Amino acid sequence: MKSINYVLVGLTSLLALQAHAKEVTFKDYTVKLYNGKKSPINYNSHQYAKAFKTLIQQSYQSSNPDFAGSYNTVSWGCGTACVNYAMIDRRTGNVYALADLAYRARKNAKLTCTDLALGSNITTSDFLSKKDSRLMIEHEYCGTDDTDVYLDHYLLWNDKTKSFKLLDQKFNKATKK
Repeated sequence: MKSINYVLVGLTSLLALQAHAKEVTFKDYTVKLYNGKKSPINYNSHQYAKAFKTLIQQSYQSSNPDFAGSYNTVSWGCGTACVNYAMIDRRTGNVYALADLAYRARKNAKLTCTDLALGSNITTSDFLSKKDSRLMIEHEYCGTDDTDVYLDHYLLWNDKTKSFKLLDQKFNKATKK
């Protein structure tokens, strides 16, 4: 029980320090929406395009861009506590592995879920985006039986290099009822 109290005190201190930092928002990184012709999916651009052809095609055909002006994002289950993600560029039809790109951007990050001595290292992520912004927020779950802790990674998309840059990270806490 003492270790949980120490973790909660440490997390509260981290949250207090973060409160003074400038908030990163979607509005800080707006882009124009692509209104041109949608290219056919390039099934040779990534293994996901071939392996999950039907799901990617359904998502791509039925929706408008939901990220960075010209990208559609799609997700699918890959096992217990596992979700995989892809992005499709409407201009080129190329498919990109969203989770892999996010991981590369944060591989040398200052904060990780394992920085918290919570006992459980089960991590899953959701990705939050806006159709007219280059900002992507990876909302990573780092919870325990007692506390839900999230680590948000603020990632900025560079369309020329097809890569993300890590802008900021923040821990968020929500106590279970």
